This record gives sequence, structure tokens and C-alpha cells, in this order.
Amino acid sequence: MNKLRLILMLSLGIFMFLGCQKWNEPEFNIEEWVGPIQDNRYFTIGPNNVHNRYVLRRHTNGMPPDSIIDRLGRNELRYLRAVVVSSDEGENYYKSIVIQDSTGGVELQLDMIGLYTIYPVGQKVVIVLNDLVIGDYNHLPQVGWMRDDQVRHINSLYFDQYIIRDGLPSLSNLPKALTNNEIDFTKLRDINKLVRLEGVTFQSEAIGEPLAYNNFTTNWKVRVPLANGNTQEVTVRTSNSARFRGTIIEEKEYNLTGILTTDKGTYQLMIRTKDDIETL
Repeated sequence: MNKLRLILMLSLGIFMFLGCQKWNEPEFNIEEWVGPIQDNRYFTIGPNNVHNRYVLRRHTNGMPPDSIIDRLGRNELRYLRAVVVSSDEGENYYKSIVIQDSTGGVELQLDMIGLYTIYPVGQKVVIVLNDLVIGDYNHLPQVGWMRDDQVRHINSLYFDQYIIRDGLPSLSNLPKALTNNEIDFTKLRDINKLVRLEGVTFQSEAIGEPLAYNNFTTNWKVRVPLANGNTQEVTVRTSNSARFRGTIIEEKEYNLTGILTTDKGTYQLMIRTKDDIETL
């Protein structure tokens, strides 16, 4: 019995000793990407003043997707540097991320959910463009694999082949969100960009209703006030899977942050998480 008691006391002492030790948490680090210095290896999303290589140049609405780099040959890898501005954490985005650089934004089709855990908002990325195509879904530019003459999702086993994380994510990497009078509502050049619609009001039919219902997606409209005294109508599209779908719309003014998209020329706002919704 004394021997058993001694063993128990020694075990308890060791447990307490180890439990009091302070362990340093492992440091998480992503190295910043150092790529080739040749200027001809890099694309931008939209037009730029440096060269004539940009992803959306060959994009034609309603036509099959185009290979991004066929015209430059396949002997060397070609790159695009951008930052992630979307998030599927709120489950309003599905199997896609939106990236933006100083010239524009584009949606990447990726065959995985929970992408925010790998590519969070503010993560700088380098996209390897070889073998990718640019296409259009109801005027919304998308990049991915080609299959059946459409832009399709990139298989998750190949993410590392096409997407390089460039340093640690930081909100300081984000571009400034465009506000009401900075958005060009006459063209589609600000599609897939981070925006902040300020002082908007929802249509009367939406008051007292949730952003979306459990069994179907909604397309409530908001009026965006402009400096010239007019308003611009934008659809707030919320999935029936969105975590914030039960948020009740009030008869108030809102500031809404999200990604500006389009559906056949109709402007839409994709809210990312509940934090994008601010009542005034």
C-alpha cells in the first residue's frame, strides 16, 4: 500500500510540475514570395499603364472561356499578384474567392469549402496563370479550369500548383473599399471589387423580413444615394445558406460592405459576414 501511495504521489508531482511549465507557442509564418524579375512574366487583372498583358483583355461575354496565356507561349510560367478580398466564412460565397489588384478584381473557382481558413481576407496571393482560362458568367469574370466550354472549379489537390500564398495575411494589405460616388455604375469595371455602400435603405417590401430564408435565397434591393441627388439600385443577394441569413431588415439606413458583382448587368452586393452590416 505504501508503495502504491508513493507511486501515486510521484505521479501527481510530475503532473503538477509539467503542468506549471510555460510552453512557447509555435510561430506561424508564411514566407514572402520572391519571383522572377522579368517584367514580361507578370499580368494584371485589368488594363495597366506599364504593358499590355492583363487577364481580362480577351474576355468576351457569352463566348467560351479563353486561355489566358496562349498568345505568349508556354515556355515560362506567368503570374498575377493580388490580394484576397472575399470570404466564405459567412457561407454567402461558395467554392470561390475574389482577388483584387490595383487594376481590377476577378473570381477564382476553387473546389473546396472553408476557403477562408487557407486564403483569408487580406492574404496576398500569386496566381500561376498557365493552363487557366478566363470566362464569363452573366457578365461576371471568372478564372478556373476549362471543361465543357465553361470555367470550372480547380481541384483542391492542385491549389498549390496555381495559388502561392505571399506572406502572412493582414487587413493592411486590402485595397481601400470604393464608396458610393467612387464606384463607376455606368460600366462594369468595378465588378469583383471591395466596396462600401453608405447610407443605403432597403426596399419597403424587405422591412421586417430576414436577409434570406432557410429554404431560398433572396434578392432584396437597396437604394444607394449619390452626390448628384440620384440613387443607384443595387441588389443585396443573400444565400439561404448564409450564417447571417436570419438578420431582420429594419427601416433604417445601413452601411453595407462586400464585393460588388453583377448578374446580366444588374449590380449586386455580396456580403461576406455579419460584420459587413452596420446600422446607422
